[in-house]
Amino acid sequence: MEQIDSTNSNNDGNSDPPLDDSDQDPNYDPDSTDDSENVSSENTSKGNHLENEIGENAKKSSRWRKRKSSEYKRNQRKVKRNKSEEYYSESTNKVMGAREIGLPCLCSRQCATKIIFTQLWNLGSFDIQNSYLFGCIKMCSKKRHYPKKPKKAVSGRKYSVEYYVTVNTETIKICKSEFMSVHGL
Repeated sequence: MEQIDSTNSNNDGNSDPPLDDSDQDPNYDPDSTDDSENVSSENTSKGNHLENEIGENAKKSSRWRKRKSSEYKRNQRKVKRNKSEEYYSESTNKVMGAREIGLPCLCSRQCATKIIFTQLWNLGSFDIQNSYLFGCIKMCSKKRHYPKKPKKAVSGRKYSVEYYVTVNTETIKICKSEFMSVHGL
């Protein structure tokens, strides 16, 4: 574009303000040769933005209803069973009672006073409960070995199983019967 000096005047004697004041323009780019490049890039970015908004609105409004699997009766029964609450069993057509702590064991370790029943059942998911239980069980080598007669040299048992429960960041060894009783298994 051509700059017109503000000191120049038209034929009628009025002085016009400058048409392009590029030295005072904060958006002036001296390397740019044409303003149409900037305008077109702004239009395309606005167009892309509008397309994105239209795409998001299309995703949000769906013709089909959303699946609410947490409200299915079967899934509600599964959640109740995993949380040891009372639930209706579809296979037996009976109401199954909530799990309870079993009778305390009478061993010398006094395991009944050391653990909490709800810790396992508040986990909710069957897979998480299994991983918790497997984490509480340790397989150790046999504690006692009695020599067998030569005909029965191979013993069937190679490991002893130890059961542990963590209470207040302290790992405590308990017996199998208490482990089963406390977890309601």
